[in-house]
Amino acid sequence: MRIALAILFCLTSHFGFSSEADRYEDFFELGNIAYEHEAYDSAATYYSQIVNSGYESAALLFNLGNAYYKSGELSAAIFYYEKASKLSPNDADIRFNLEMANSQIVDKIEKVPQPALTKVINWFRDFLSPNDWGILTVVAFMLAVMFFGIYLLSQTVILKKLTFFSFLFLMGLSLFAASFGYVSMCAVSDEDEAIVFAASLSVKSEPRSSSSDLFVIHEGTKVALLEKTGDWCRVSLPDGNEGWVPLESIKTY
Repeated sequence: MRIALAILFCLTSHFGFSSEADRYEDFFELGNIAYEHEAYDSAATYYSQIVNSGYESAALLFNLGNAYYKSGELSAAIFYYEKASKLSPNDADIRFNLEMANSQIVDKIEKVPQPALTKVINWFRDFLSPNDWGILTVVAFMLAVMFFGIYLLSQTVILKKLTFFSFLFLMGLSLFAASFGYVSMCAVSDEDEAIVFAASLSVKSEPRSSSSDLFVIHEGTKVALLEKTGDWCRVSLPDGNEGWVPLESIKTY
């Protein structure tokens, strides 16, 4: 965790922000110290200083989620676990803590089964992080160029066939990785999901307070964003139920 944030700060220092990076590295260390001493509210404050300034990493968001979880703020904990999971979808610690937090919320909603093709696409999308897909794209492309160069310079038929088919495979892999890297990046950048922060929330049939109640959901529940109208948002639950809620009652990510 410390290494990931340190790398981020080192990168920013090259662009003239070394003093600011040092300041937020101090916040990260202070947050760790506060967490170790069970001062979870203080730890969350230090970590939030970094997040609110635009610095994000899976490790930082995971730490922030842990601080909120220890403070008993389930909605905030789930929110930051979900954000961390978007950046590092295969992290076992993030997944475990997210499942543990979700087991403690009121609403236990069964998911609608996904089509097989959607499952396959999502599995490949989450197989690597956006950064890892990008690295694979570049490495595969560079190797493809190398093998194509060897193909042009080779003198034997066997070597030409071997390098040519290697070139085709690596170009295909590069395109494949680039495609899923784009899909993965869109999943991270699109704020199309949210966590309910209201203790109890009546989901309305229309985007106004006077409309009829459809059902009630509670803090920590995850919803998908479908449409925004003014201060209202139409949301969908994992079981397919839909309705309108005030934007102020949820937090998007």
